[in-house]
Amino acid sequence: MSDHSRPHSSPTARHRVELTVAVLFAAPAALHAYIDPGTGSVLVQTLIATIVGALFVIKTWWHRIKNLFAKRTDAETNVAGNTRPVD
Repeated sequence: MSDHSRPHSSPTARHRVELTVAVLFAAPAALHAYIDPGTGSVLVQTLIATIVGALFVIKTWWHRIKNLFAKRTDAETNVAGNTRPVD
């Protein structure tokens, strides 16, 4: 099957590399950027919010995560062999 007969639905890795190289060559060599205190503050707030959010998700889902790796004991299994939910 030739390359021309395939539908072009998504860019390939080669196309992504070519685009990246083109953008890098089109960018100016020296960027004179300034990050003011407001921008730095927003970056710090984003970092803190990400950490707090991740800790909240872990705290909220901890029992589910723990139960994935916990072994079921005989007391948790009833006579029919079904496991009862562990809280």
